[in-house]
Amino acid sequence: TPDNLLAFVLAPEPELENPNRTDWYDAAWAREALNPEALRTQSLPELASQLRLPPENPFVPEDLAMVSGKTMEQPTRLGAIEGMDVWFARDTRFDTPKANVFVGLRTPAARASARSYVLTQLLVDAINTNLNAWAYSASLAGLDYSVYPHLRGITVRVGGYNDKLHTLLNRILLQVAAPELTEQRFEIARQQMIDGLQNKAKDRPVEQTSEFVQTSLIEGAWPTDAKLKAAREVTFDELQSFSETLLSQVDPVMLAHGNLTEASALNLARQIDALVLGNSELAQVERSQVRQLPDNETKVSIEVDHPDTGYTLYMQGDNTSFEERARFRLLAQIISSPFYEEIRTNRQLGYIVYATAFEMLETPALGFVVQSPSASRAEIDRAVQEFSNSFEETLTTLTPERLDREKQAVISKLLERDRQLGEISSRYWREIDRGMDSFDSRKQLANAVKQVSQQALLETFRKAVLERAQSLQVVTGGDGLEASRALGRLTELPPVPAS
Repeated sequence: TPDNLLAFVLAPEPELENPNRTDWYDAAWAREALNPEALRTQSLPELASQLRLPPENPFVPEDLAMVSGKTMEQPTRLGAIEGMDVWFARDTRFDTPKANVFVGLRTPAARASARSYVLTQLLVDAINTNLNAWAYSASLAGLDYSVYPHLRGITVRVGGYNDKLHTLLNRILLQVAAPELTEQRFEIARQQMIDGLQNKAKDRPVEQTSEFVQTSLIEGAWPTDAKLKAAREVTFDELQSFSETLLSQVDPVMLAHGNLTEASALNLARQIDALVLGNSELAQVERSQVRQLPDNETKVSIEVDHPDTGYTLYMQGDNTSFEERARFRLLAQIISSPFYEEIRTNRQLGYIVYATAFEMLETPALGFVVQSPSASRAEIDRAVQEFSNSFEETLTTLTPERLDREKQAVISKLLERDRQLGEISSRYWREIDRGMDSFDSRKQLANAVKQVSQQALLETFRKAVLERAQSLQVVTGGDGLEASRALGRLTELPPVPAS
């Protein structure tokens, strides 16, 4: 009321007569009494009528009971609901009434071209923009969600207290099925995408060389130039047409994990079918694969507007078997510290230096990455070769005790204990994406690491690192294949075999 009002006014240049001054910043301030009568205006009743409690939050849980039954060791397939694979896992190990639901809407339209990629991104932006109205209420009620695009289409994830998960999922699916599109938001999102793609040219050289490796070898990935051209050309009318046809063909899959019953998981599946899949034709959308490099080393030079030299040497494995992946994981573990010490500390060739397990979509690889303000591409490569030649002796003289310690370091990271329900849910979802219905990839890979012999490690090192069979060297400047020509050749390669 006017009788107990305290008002603060902050201004850059307040017009005060004889103001006080703050001790530290010498800012002017003054305090004066308000006249209550001057505040009693005719608009008070109108203003007061605008003060009200917020509307009821539809996401606040009412039932916080734990479902009965033991935690399932892994998800089980409940069958196909109208063509949608439904996976379910009851999980109460953390003793909280929470769950996570993933809905994968795989569609061939999402990866048909760079233009499709851009349109999918813009469509997901529109969906998320429209969902912002519910985001705050959902978060207050202990729920969260994400809608994101990927190589095979769109995924919707909802998580939190299980009681009202279906309510939030319903709101999201309504937007996915019939997004409310506005030309104003389209232009904003399109410009943001254009700005982001243009800014990629300002990324560090090693980020650009490493990104080239991924773009050229992963099926369905598109180079920045192609995406930028598409983003500049797409129209609002095109987005509207795309939104109507995106789910005309779909390969759906769902995972319900946490404090849920089998019946509630099936109800969620029927909800998805009713809201999204009613008019969709079922299709099979295969998972992307990594292209297999030829036997010899492929050298590529890319243009980067940066004075530093960027260098990425990607050394690919023969296949995607657990045995091959284990050898490359273990090799990366052993070689990473010595590589940094030699190239960065001893030779001081660059300030960004690392060796890493460059695994993409279960295709094993080893990566050497260097960014230097002074050394040329040839100097970096010569140093890498010299390091590789000398490191062969280190592997040859590796003691069984040292090898076991390195193995245990890899295994400990692989089998790190899950701390939250969401970590388990995400792991299950990745396994479903891979088609790994035994849900034991971590254990199989850990067991394969245990079995790696010193001789097998040496053979992998000699072939991948010394001979550089099936390797791709991408540098800024240099004398390799020009980027666009290299992309043309690399994108025609067959996929890496499974075993």
